Amino acid sequence: MADIKAAAAAYNTAANITSPGANFMNGGVAADVGPDFAEMVGKALGDVADSMGRAESHSLNSLSGKATLDDVAVSLTGAELSIKALLGIRDRVISAYQDIIKMPI
Repeated sequence: MADIKAAAAAYNTAANITSPGANFMNGGVAADVGPDFAEMVGKALGDVADSMGRAESHSLNSLSGKATLDDVAVSLTGAELSIKALLGIRDRVISAYQDIIKMPI
């Protein structure tokens, strides 16, 4: 359950960072808008890697009898949600890039 909450929190953080009008302008000068894009992508990749690592360790513990199948299912679901959130971010970035490329100079 903690993995699912962590995945949902990561998705919400990414959604809030990219929301329009999030402290962008302050009297004509750009204000602090939060982490830059590279930090956001790095954190998302780190979260996916962490959730995949937890799922893998739960799977291995299940084989040795130290974890239940419920633990494995929950951790795999959390990893799946993390991956889906990351893919959603990737799709939005690609879409934005394609829109920028189509703009006339």
